[in-house]
Amino acid sequence: MSINRAHLPAMQRGKVMGPLPGLAYEPEALAFFAAAKGRGYDLAVGEKYAYNRWYKRMKAQGLLGKVQGAWMLASVDPALVPINLVAPGTYDLTAAGSPKIIRHEGCRFTDDNYFDTGLLSGDLTAEDSHLALMCEDVSSNTATAIGAYDASEGYTLAPAQGRVRMAASLKTTDSAQDVADGRGFLIAVRDSASNVRLDRNGKTLDSVYSPTGTVVSRPLYIGCANFEGAASGATDQLLTFASVGSSMTAAEAQQYYAITRTLWLAIRYGCPDIRDAGTAPHEVEADVVSYGATPGGIVAAYEAARQGLRVALVGGWRDRHLGGMMAAGLNHLDIGLDALVGGLSDWVVDTQTRLNGEVRSASNVVQRNCEPHVAEGAFRSMLDPKRKHGQAITIYWTDGVDTVQKDGAEIVSITTVDGRTFRAATFHDGSYEGDLIARAGVRYRIGREAAGELAGEALNGYNPYYDTKVDPYNTPGDSGSGLIPWVSPAPALAIGDADYAEYIDGVEVYNSGTPVTTQPYNFRMSMTTDPRRAADFDTNPPPGYDIADYELYLRYWEAREAANPGGMDFIGDSTDTVVADQGILSRTSSPGVAAYGMIRDINSTSRPSSDWMGQNFAYPEADYSARATLWNDHKNFTLGLIYLSRHNPSPRVPASLRADAQLWSWAGSENLDPYEGPYGSDPLFFPKQLYVRAGRRLVGELIMTADHLKELVPILSTKTVGMSSYPLDSHVVRATVRDFGNGDRVALDGGFFDQTYGGADGGTPMPVEIMLPKKAECENLTSSFVISATHAANGQLRMEVSSMQLGQAAGVIATIRHESSGAVQDIDYENELRPRLVASKRWYDESSLILTQTTG
Repeated sequence: MSINRAHLPAMQRGKVMGPLPGLAYEPEALAFFAAAKGRGYDLAVGEKYAYNRWYKRMKAQGLLGKVQGAWMLASVDPALVPINLVAPGTYDLTAAGSPKIIRHEGCRFTDDNYFDTGLLSGDLTAEDSHLALMCEDVSSNTATAIGAYDASEGYTLAPAQGRVRMAASLKTTDSAQDVADGRGFLIAVRDSASNVRLDRNGKTLDSVYSPTGTVVSRPLYIGCANFEGAASGATDQLLTFASVGSSMTAAEAQQYYAITRTLWLAIRYGCPDIRDAGTAPHEVEADVVSYGATPGGIVAAYEAARQGLRVALVGGWRDRHLGGMMAAGLNHLDIGLDALVGGLSDWVVDTQTRLNGEVRSASNVVQRNCEPHVAEGAFRSMLDPKRKHGQAITIYWTDGVDTVQKDGAEIVSITTVDGRTFRAATFHDGSYEGDLIARAGVRYRIGREAAGELAGEALNGYNPYYDTKVDPYNTPGDSGSGLIPWVSPAPALAIGDADYAEYIDGVEVYNSGTPVTTQPYNFRMSMTTDPRRAADFDTNPPPGYDIADYELYLRYWEAREAANPGGMDFIGDSTDTVVADQGILSRTSSPGVAAYGMIRDINSTSRPSSDWMGQNFAYPEADYSARATLWNDHKNFTLGLIYLSRHNPSPRVPASLRADAQLWSWAGSENLDPYEGPYGSDPLFFPKQLYVRAGRRLVGELIMTADHLKELVPILSTKTVGMSSYPLDSHVVRATVRDFGNGDRVALDGGFFDQTYGGADGGTPMPVEIMLPKKAECENLTSSFVISATHAANGQLRMEVSSMQLGQAAGVIATIRHESSGAVQDIDYENELRPRLVASKRWYDESSLILTQTTG
């Protein structure tokens, strides 16, 4: 049977679509592919996708015509390095000596080894030209990496210290810019007779260099400079990209950097087979469909694939990147004890740590810091069969699951909004929203149970616990004047009362009698104070910005400033959320090697911060169009908060807060390929994933409670598939009104961070039942994020390392079901599932799953 979707808007009911078009390669990409094949290398489908996306984005930004020669020195095969990307066969590189080509990384130049571009510096228009380099390492701060010059004039560019010569003048950026390590994407642009601008990673370093004289006409070298006809200045340096061409504005150069580095990251880490939304094939047959490109969804697909199954990884409604939150700002993984993280979850963390250039901690606390682009790279490598341990899994971006077709209690196929149908024997929902679950006729829950409703949970229910000392009314003291923005009226609830509902196929079948709530959402932002990694914030306000919307924040800041003059920061230490509370945002530990520049994972505090409290309640059940509106509203709220802190001239913004805000910038290494699709568009450097902490939760045969996690009651099942280890954590649900004894004040409802969990061993077994719906509802569906737990318990179980363990179990369950065809709920744990989980360890550097069956 087909699930009835008549109650949903037309966009959600599916549509009959004809054959879908195949991926259209750009003509320039086809020329490059042909040139590569002529040199003996036939690109794989995933590699073609990565290169084609570079051409497509370059053309969309009007940049391809501004490049005369471009060479990707890091390549999937050494044969591709010499090819001029923009005009294969013209200005292809000729090697002098033996530049060391390192597959996937770049070219290392020492002594007199270099490439001749075949271009003359005189071929460039002196007053409309650029030189660009991307460098990953340089041993000397005087090394010239591209150029041609004589004693008085020429074109040269050295990455370290930003040394640039364009005509007769030689310019070195001010040492205060602190760019001496030479890493990054450096572009020198001469856009007039009197100006040369120098940009690094999309940020202008210097624009006051006035060149003089003409330009010498000599062959341009890469890896060193051509000084009066001879190689000069080559020292040990690792270059990944070089180009020459006409001038670009600062905004264009920023796009050029982002587009090119995105290609390099694909080459560096992996080029899986990706199919864009709305492209062929129209129908896909697989053994397993894993829905959602989250860590849990990816690990489920990966485990099934390495067990020999045919797997389709189907992206969720806005997925265009692998890795969910781990690739979108969650630099700092929430893990309790390292010893309790096992299996592929542990292996993924290890892989990311290694790729990030760090050594994992030998202590019992995991080394859990990883730059998001590296995390995404680790997931890319898992899905590229050309990489070590990579599996051949095709990724299908979609615009979201639309309809689910069932035969009795089994899913037969799913159809996506963009017109594809996926058929499989077993399905997995790894998405944050649980859209596949919601369309499969499975019961789920949104909101908070009552305190004491299940096993005596004290953390659940309504709890306006924190007095902000802020008057909630537009006119202070006057309740008739209305509430200030983003403060909700006090609900008709007593402390501990429930505010949840249950649904089947999107239809509400139970309601506790109040509006449904959920944890707030925000964006985990990657920021830095290191100029080597910085990209500027926009100095303009976001669409719809109105300072009046931030009245709660301004009043709260004023109260804080009055209590502690000069004590407020823009971003405080991570402990500020609990102790000092000095920053309006919090930061975590820094991933990356200090010498390369640190970036920070910026999160919300437990006070008015980047969590948009109470404004996401409609999100879990919203159709995709309404959900997109909420997503974009959250984005603009966040950008508005940054703008208010940095740029708005209001005297109500504390001076210390504004001064600290001026020290911070976007991390220029992150979020370089922003979403563009039917649900909106994102700016460069802004996180590509909304932090959906919670929403839908399965209602299975077993519901995990906080008291199970705190070991106040025995675990209900010994069918363990992984271990959970982290405090019970819920961010503030909403700002509301409460009289704390001194009149009405803004009260914060629902936050908790309970560290009394896990018993003596610091962890709790996760039984298989929490990832399964009831058998009568669906027999061939598993889930790794939307699981059967109360609001309070979900505060721990929602962590990515837990989801990856459940995802691995889902892959093993799919393998067993492929052999037996029985219901997932009927799999024999002791004789089938547990032995398979233990045996799933494949790689020498992979640990076993931790399958403790009792609390301890």
